[in-house]
Amino acid sequence: MSQLEKIPFHLEITKNRSGLYNQELTFTHPESFDLSLNLSRDRKLMYSSYSELFLASRAFHSSGDAFRALMHLNYFNYFGVQGLRRGLLRASETIEVKLYKDKLTLGAIEVSEPSADWHHYFWNSILLGVSEDTEFLVKIIDSELFYWNGEDTRVYYDIILGFFKYKDVDVLKTIQSLVDVTELDDTVEGLDFSTNIMFPTIDVMLKIFGGASKEEYQQTIHRAAMRHFDFWSLKRLQGLNYGNISLPLSALARLAYRQFGYDLGFECDYIPEYFIKGDIPEISFEPFAQLPEK
Repeated sequence: MSQLEKIPFHLEITKNRSGLYNQELTFTHPESFDLSLNLSRDRKLMYSSYSELFLASRAFHSSGDAFRALMHLNYFNYFGVQGLRRGLLRASETIEVKLYKDKLTLGAIEVSEPSADWHHYFWNSILLGVSEDTEFLVKIIDSELFYWNGEDTRVYYDIILGFFKYKDVDVLKTIQSLVDVTELDDTVEGLDFSTNIMFPTIDVMLKIFGGASKEEYQQTIHRAAMRHFDFWSLKRLQGLNYGNISLPLSALARLAYRQFGYDLGFECDYIPEYFIKGDIPEISFEPFAQLPEK
């Protein structure tokens, strides 16, 4: 097999600039963490969760520390899932949330999140191997916590759950249903997402769960990573600091490596090699020190 080309990165300007990570860490992780959370009764833990996702990107791309990035993804999942659990509480119920210095007791709060949040937390829990969080997310997918942007997204999630055996669906037939639904979507946004994100991710799952050869898998995930770059390079998305890490492709790459020993076969900033082969750090709730400037 010929060498697969390195995937370009749409936010190249953020790479190898450790100061960006340290600045963000100072802003979001003050000495008294409750200053960052501002934990009034109306504060959503998801706000803090997505700060951790942003820090994970900064840790890897700006500081080159993939282990630290995975630590932040641990917190991303923890705060997000705890926030969703809080959204399911009844009026008289409470939930305990551990922070760096404190354990807070929080009451019920009304939560309404886009279905994309479910997607991010699901793939992150697969990447981290936190089966308890994965099963919780599967259980609540049809709850009132989430609102859906379109029928295609819901069908796409059914396909994902079918591959992972969390839902009894005919995967191939459901993929055809997704094709039918997306053909009716005449919005630019919908077509861009389905072409560049949904269907390439499905192709990777077909190869992994279908027992494809290493070469077939590598070529397919390479195409998917290139599509990820194409999507986040769209003119209408320029200037947005998103898409820096592909949680679905990183999770699937780790799965392929653990099950079959398949490595990635190419360089890709969206899928850090350490995410595939490295040890997953345990969440510790110890304060984060700044990383050395490079």
